[in-house]
Amino acid sequence: MVSGPHPKFPHLFAPFVLNGVQLRNRVAISGHFAGWYVGPGGLPSDELAAYIVERGRGGAGLFVIGSNVPVPGYDWIENTSDAIIPRYRAIADAARPTGIAVFAQLCHPGFFPLPGPPRVTPPPRAQPTIATSRGPARRRPPADELRAIFRAFGDAARRVREGGLDGVELHAHEFFLHAQLLSPVWNDRDDAYGGSLENRLRGLVETLQAMREAVGRDFVVGVRLKAADMLPGGMDAEEYCEVLQRLEQLGLVDYVNLSGGDAHFHHGPMPRPEGEWLGLIRQHRAATRLPIMHAGRLSTPELAERALAEGVIDIAVMTKTHIADAHFTRKVFEGRTDDIRFCTRCLQSCHGNLWRMTCVYNPLTGREKEWSQLPPASAPKRVIVVGAGPAGMEAALTAAQRGHRVTVLEQADRVGGQIWAGAASPLRRPWARIAEFYERQARKGLFEVRLGARATAEALLAARPDAVIVATGSR
Repeated sequence: MVSGPHPKFPHLFAPFVLNGVQLRNRVAISGHFAGWYVGPGGLPSDELAAYIVERGRGGAGLFVIGSNVPVPGYDWIENTSDAIIPRYRAIADAARPTGIAVFAQLCHPGFFPLPGPPRVTPPPRAQPTIATSRGPARRRPPADELRAIFRAFGDAARRVREGGLDGVELHAHEFFLHAQLLSPVWNDRDDAYGGSLENRLRGLVETLQAMREAVGRDFVVGVRLKAADMLPGGMDAEEYCEVLQRLEQLGLVDYVNLSGGDAHFHHGPMPRPEGEWLGLIRQHRAATRLPIMHAGRLSTPELAERALAEGVIDIAVMTKTHIADAHFTRKVFEGRTDDIRFCTRCLQSCHGNLWRMTCVYNPLTGREKEWSQLPPASAPKRVIVVGAGPAGMEAALTAAQRGHRVTVLEQADRVGGQIWAGAASPLRRPWARIAEFYERQARKGLFEVRLGARATAEALLAARPDAVIVATGSR
């Protein structure tokens, strides 16, 4: 069940009810995106369904499908016609037996470039060779066009409900349309949607009204917001508390999902502190009775449990944690923390490569459709792996799990290879989590590791292996 009384993490595994939807625990995976989410016709792919199902098997309580766009012309999941309803239904039918609830997050990318200083100064780089468009060039859409977009969110929300998903969320975070409208820096309009906070909030309210009218009072509607803009001239935490209070008064949402608004660091890169924004979230907790989800580098069960126990948050959002290990929640519940691939927060293969998202040291991520079931070997073999870096250790682990007899030869005195060089920097110490994972697996005795062993041709031939995997890195 991955739910109920737990001796070490009682709050993390306590059920929670959102407008009639029972979440089996307090662990959520927030809306995020990979290019392979999008299948033929811009509809949700089979790969996305398999990705969600694997995290359902892994014990998480909630998965939010990111980047569902309600108007045509973008490169995200297109929730623009009733053609998407059967695809949502297929996801719901596949995920429900695993016990995970599934919401869809609706988002309009907005119009670019934004006024003011750049959000992030990009490093020098070559021109991209693949399409990376996020929509049309910046312009100021007339009010009638904005209102048509807001109505489209209502139509999209209806399709979410008719598709059998459990809830819908409006994305008003980062630098997308509703965040652009809220921002006093990015919103330079002089009509009913610009100027005062009341006007800048109007687009968010009208969109949520359209969504609520489309799905009714008995369906979960949430919103993702910044805790503060963290941008000179932007909205501070007090103003966002005012937004929450206004939404609560109007009865438009069942929960709010908050994270830091900083364009550089809200994804929680490696050098940043764990649980960095919890102090900020306390201000919002004091301002509203709405259930609060929070995404902000809650990388360990201990940190999430403490935030829940103190009442700062109601649901712990642990997205990159589950990109690194789909079964994180179940392993914590069962006391198998030695088997967890803890996220390094490197952002290299997830946020840094959205179109081909995977994990830097979990090859299953993004390949769940093909690889989620590891078949046993029809004929176990004697396998020697040369090199105990990440590639060699992953090969050894996979081969051993399939039933082969595996020996790893490593001339150094520890597992991990070049990982330890990267982890030597004070700002890059989490790289060591990769080596530590493989060390823990080696200690379990699934395969043999011989340190200080040089793999000469003579030694390999004398061992008479059925297969040799050379994983000695590059020079």
